[in-house]
Amino acid sequence: MYDTPTVLLLHSTATTAEMWAPYEAIVAPLGAPLRPVHIGYPPRPPVNGVVVTAADDAATVLQQLDDAHPGGGPVDIVAHSYGGLVALTLAPLLGTRLRSLFLFEPTLFSSLRPVVDTIDAEARATLEGFANDPHFLHDDQYGGSEPWIERFIDFWNRPGSWQRMPPAQQAVIRTIGWKMYQEVRSVNGPDALEQLTLPASMPITLALGSRTPAIAHAVISLLAARYPNARIVTLEGTGHMAPVTHVAPTRDVLAEHVAYVLHTTANQPRTS
Repeated sequence: MYDTPTVLLLHSTATTAEMWAPYEAIVAPLGAPLRPVHIGYPPRPPVNGVVVTAADDAATVLQQLDDAHPGGGPVDIVAHSYGGLVALTLAPLLGTRLRSLFLFEPTLFSSLRPVVDTIDAEARATLEGFANDPHFLHDDQYGGSEPWIERFIDFWNRPGSWQRMPPAQQAVIRTIGWKMYQEVRSVNGPDALEQLTLPASMPITLALGSRTPAIAHAVISLLAARYPNARIVTLEGTGHMAPVTHVAPTRDVLAEHVAYVLHTTANQPRTS
């Protein structure tokens, strides 16, 4: 018999597990909310100079899940950005325990490479620009530095976003700069979809902001083609950081996903 159902809420780069705190009540009908902390993020110790991959973070999430609910049980995942990469890296480790996925703009840049000639020109330029930059992904002296952080923050938001950020928030982000660099390298590293198989019946919601960079749209389109039964939801007037900046509409979309999962799985027996 299954133990307690759990909803894993996986945070994104440069945020913390607290980003999902406003959503716990929304997902509670599915199971006990659990907000794992990625390697190198407070209150965990920093990992400056250490190579860390999405697979490492997935293993750490699995350990946190097992510590919280050691008996095993169905798992629903809600994830944003890099958290989406961790989610899909974790999926094979969960096997049949994985019940559903809610992915808000998962950053699966490597998954676009096999189809790079078919994606939007702006998305292709972004993908190739990062891959061919001698510093952004491959310079350990520059990676995670304040100029690197500024470039990252401004890409996903808008120019000047880093400079407008409150000093206290900047200070926290500086402490995780190296880990952020490791996460971006993972986003552009091994293809998480290459070995991934999900049941056709699995409830999946793919969400994105209408004002997000073109490469995020390309990833959603790729996943929609791979999982044709997935629900695609666009939050109008929002960008990549909508789960942080636009909590109310994101809560509404997540509530719809919860209802979708409950409806889809209502008549499915839970077996180990």
